[in-house]
Amino acid sequence: MTQDNNEYVDVYGARYSSDGKTLLRVPEDFIGEYTVREGTEIIGTDAFDRCSKLTGVVFPDSVTTLGYMLFLYCFSLETVEIPPNVKDLDENPFTNWDEEVINRSPYLVYEDEVLFNKDKTKLISFRKETDRYAIPDSVKIIGKKAFHSRDYLKEVVIPQSVTTTREWTLRWCVHLDSAAATHLTTTAKQKSYADSGIQLLILKAHKSSPLSLKSLRTLRTLRTLSWVEAAAG
Repeated sequence: MTQDNNEYVDVYGARYSSDGKTLLRVPEDFIGEYTVREGTEIIGTDAFDRCSKLTGVVFPDSVTTLGYMLFLYCFSLETVEIPPNVKDLDENPFTNWDEEVINRSPYLVYEDEVLFNKDKTKLISFRKETDRYAIPDSVKIIGKKAFHSRDYLKEVVIPQSVTTTREWTLRWCVHLDSAAATHLTTTAKQKSYADSGIQLLILKAHKSSPLSLKSLRTLRTLRTLSWVEAAAG
């Protein structure tokens, strides 16, 4: 590897941080299977973006973090294995990439094409091709872009357990007609529903945590939102 502007560059032109612990970017013209160097801990956001001729990625066991939207336009990539020491993910690494995921991490749960943290309190990545999905009652957090670009979805049911939705949760779910939420507080952000196809967002307040006027005003500013109902719990 050679050092350039406080970065390390390997023989393939892939860029790493100066300490060698973060993979920053693999060149778009890379062809074949790429092996991430030993000792790498973080795979940076967009690290493989537009690597259309990338056919495989080998992650060392040292990897603990996968960045956001790693494999956009990786048309030749058919399988990705989540390394065994990845403990949690704040964002969806598989946005706009629909091929096979193999989970080797005991700290994550991947079932029925949905990725959760270990205790299933956070929904990280929804990859299932279905028109309706009811989020499990165990989920408290919906991660950033967790449902991004799920074209088949028409309805998402959000349980009372969910208290936090990250940015762009349902972005580009263009056929999504409704998101039924039995519990939302001010932690539900406007960006969670922006750029989706939602025409109906049903909000049901509960006595234990009622909807505030502030949160309703925020939701009413959504350009895709045409109707809001707040019902007593």
